[in-house]
Amino acid sequence: TGPNGLALSKSMVKQVEEQLTNLNQNQEVLISSFNVVLVKLAEEIMPQYNRAVIFHTTSFREDWRTLLDYCNAKIVNTEDAKLTKAKVKMVKEAGYELNVWTVNKPARANQLANWGVDGIFTDNADKMVHLSQ
Repeated sequence: TGPNGLALSKSMVKQVEEQLTNLNQNQEVLISSFNVVLVKLAEEIMPQYNRAVIFHTTSFREDWRTLLDYCNAKIVNTEDAKLTKAKVKMVKEAGYELNVWTVNKPARANQLANWGVDGIFTDNADKMVHLSQ
């Protein structure tokens, strides 16, 4: 924020780009943020990476597609709380990928997988191995 906000944001995204060059080029990278301006800058500075917009349950509103379109993101990362099958269907039918955070119960992870989500973020990866099989 402030008069230098945009310049600082660009600098930060460029620093991320520099660090990503140190990764194995076969690594799959997903750039995601709650801040759509940062996701937009990532599109401009490093368009080769997939981008996602992160949503809290309370911020996932009717304009969600407008936000993704603004930064040319094809992936929604949304909070698990109060996520319904209808919302999953809406996102998937609109042609977007959907990842859900933070899913720590295997039963909920199974339910989300059955609903068609593309991925989950979890603190208990060892309990979710069955989902990749």
